[in-house]
Amino acid sequence: GLLLLFFVLLLLTWRQSRMRRNHLEQMQHIIDTDRYTGLYNRSWFKYEASKYLKEHEAQGRFAIVEIGISRRDILVETYGQDVIVELLRRMEATLQKTEWAKLPAVHTSTGRVFFLLRMDAFDSRTQLTTALAHLMHLNEYISIGHLVVHIAFHIGICPLTPGLSVADAMNHANLALHEANPICFYNAEMQQKAEFQSRIESLQQGALSRKEFDVWYQPKYDLATRKCIGAEALVRWRSRELGFLMPGQFIPRFESNGFITQLDFYMLTHVMETMKERRTTGLPIVPVSVNQSRLHMQEKNYLAYMQRLKTYYGAENIELELTETAFDFGTPKMRQHALHVMHELHEMGFRLSIDDFGSGYSDLTILNAIPLDVMKIDRSLLIASRGAKRMQAVLARMIDLGHALGMTVICEGIEEHEQEEMLRSYGCDHGQGYLYGKPMPEAEFSSFLEQHI
Repeated sequence: GLLLLFFVLLLLTWRQSRMRRNHLEQMQHIIDTDRYTGLYNRSWFKYEASKYLKEHEAQGRFAIVEIGISRRDILVETYGQDVIVELLRRMEATLQKTEWAKLPAVHTSTGRVFFLLRMDAFDSRTQLTTALAHLMHLNEYISIGHLVVHIAFHIGICPLTPGLSVADAMNHANLALHEANPICFYNAEMQQKAEFQSRIESLQQGALSRKEFDVWYQPKYDLATRKCIGAEALVRWRSRELGFLMPGQFIPRFESNGFITQLDFYMLTHVMETMKERRTTGLPIVPVSVNQSRLHMQEKNYLAYMQRLKTYYGAENIELELTETAFDFGTPKMRQHALHVMHELHEMGFRLSIDDFGSGYSDLTILNAIPLDVMKIDRSLLIASRGAKRMQAVLARMIDLGHALGMTVICEGIEEHEQEEMLRSYGCDHGQGYLYGKPMPEAEFSSFLEQHI
């Protein structure tokens, strides 16, 4: 009886131990796999890559590679999450058959694929990038119902060096991914840039409260009379910690983290306040354009705030500049809301301008959908038209199109008299550029205006 009891207890202990082990294995499987695809995930890759490198450290050079699906959010909104799942499964299956790719893993939420790359399999970086380009080519089209959709990828690569952990290399590969067009190798400058951008983000709110952002003005001219007929408000940052910063150093970060909406309101309020003061004191006034981010188009209280500004300061001579990307939304509902916002702003009395027109794939339907007052032609068209008859014809027809739709047409980036003469001959109304004046501080522009109006 004691022997039987012993064996029963032993059996129960073994069964409990096995159940516990199975439970732990199931939990580990959940931790190690991507919930959408069932494939290995990022955390599994980090652990397994570290283990693999320790076991094969004498067998050559390796790199961490991160592949990203371009415009993932748009694909999801348009075609659904299943498209991303299918793409990642296909990419992982391709990598499993590739000799120089080890331990492929995925992260569906960000549309990423990770793997360990054997760099010794290639004689040069050129050969490596060719192989990666072929990898993207194998997966660049996907069938969705009756549609065949083209998919673009971008790739970040971080070669592993002594002392560099897999976790750090993955972070570096991610930095390279954001710089990729379509393939990029990590370098130390990217880390410095990332640290600088992080520093900017930590200082942005304090800078706004201390009013470190200055409003500068660049004059706009009538091409026929060569008189100043307006200006564009531009931002400069006099940072207490970082010194004097140009927009290109901080605006992209503000757009990515959403702070640009606060800066836009700061700029617009300052300009409207200045215009009201000039009206009160009898100083000369010209229309001033102020940039508005596409993020405002989906901001909940944007119209209410703009109405308050208009009521207090007045919307006279205020022009709101938006780029075509302000209407580049993934769903018809979001696009329709953006168009509604534009109509409401126009009803309030704000003039509307489409900035950088012609710089990308222009959607001409927005010219019909939005009550635009001004078409601002991008400087890239002016540069491309130098000595190019076909581009000159495009530029001339674009100006005609603006006039046919009842818009004032302005071209930016004018630096030479020959450009001015060409635009004047095509009937362009206004110009902006270094030929007439560079951006200048508010006090300097006030003096400038009295002499050139």
